[in-house]
Amino acid sequence: MATQRDIRRLRSLKTGKGRREWGQYAAEGVRLLEESRRYEVEPEALYLDPGALSDRGRQLVAELEARGIPCEEIARHQLEGAADTKTPQGLIAVFRQPDIALNSLRTCRRLLICDGISDPGNVGTLIRSARAFDFDAVLLTEESADPFSPKVVRSTAGAIFGLPVLKLSLDSCLDFLEGSDFALVTSTPAAGGDRGQLEELSRRGQMALVIGSEGEGVSERLTERSELRLAISHSDRVESLNAAVAGSLLMRELYDLPDDPR
Repeated sequence: MATQRDIRRLRSLKTGKGRREWGQYAAEGVRLLEESRRYEVEPEALYLDPGALSDRGRQLVAELEARGIPCEEIARHQLEGAADTKTPQGLIAVFRQPDIALNSLRTCRRLLICDGISDPGNVGTLIRSARAFDFDAVLLTEESADPFSPKVVRSTAGAIFGLPVLKLSLDSCLDFLEGSDFALVTSTPAAGGDRGQLEELSRRGQMALVIGSEGEGVSERLTERSELRLAISHSDRVESLNAAVAGSLLMRELYDLPDDPR
C-alpha cells in the first residue's frame, strides 16, 4: 500500500514547486503509460486503484510488476486527489525528470523552440507534432508552460517520452544558437519568406524553428537573429491561427522538404 509520504509526493507533483523539489513528474492513465513502455521509459513507481482498472490497465500493471517497478495500491479518494483529471483510469505513474545537457542537442538536425507559449495545451500539442514530424528536440523559453506539468504531459499523448524537452532562459537559448550551426527560422505574421528560401536553408543542414505565442509572437531578440521569417497564408476570416496549429503546419513544411531525412 502507498504510504502517506507517497500520497503527499503525488499531490505535490501537481505543482511546479513539487516537481522541482522531487525532480519528478506524474503521468496518468493507460494510454500515456503504454506510450512510456513503447519508448522504453520506465516509471519509478506506479500507484493504482484496483477497482478502477480496465483489462488494459490490469495488463499494464502486470507488465510493470514483472519488470520490477514498485506498484502500490491507493484508495480511490487518494488517487482522485492526486490526479489532475476527473477520470484517471485508476493509474498514476511517477517518472524521473530527464537530465538533459543543452550541449548534447548541438547535433540535432531539426529543433523546435517554443518561445513564451504559456498555454499547456498548445505546448503539449507542439511537442506531439515535433515528434510526429521528426524533430529531434524541443526547447522552451522561460515564459513557456512547464513541459512536465500534468496538462502538458497529457497533451503530448506520450510524445514527451520520445524526444528531449528542455526549458531554459531566453539568454541561454540565444547563447546556444550563437555557438551552433543552426539556421534559425521564425514564424512571423506577414513575413516574406518562401519555400524556395526554406529549401536552401534546409540543404545547409541544421535548422531551428521558433514558434511564438498567439498574442505576443516571437520575441524581438530571436526574430532579429533569424535567417528566414515565415508566415502561414490563410483567409482574412480569422485574424490569426492558434500557436499549436501554426507550429504544426510549419513543422509539416519542413518535413515535406525534398532533402529532409526520414
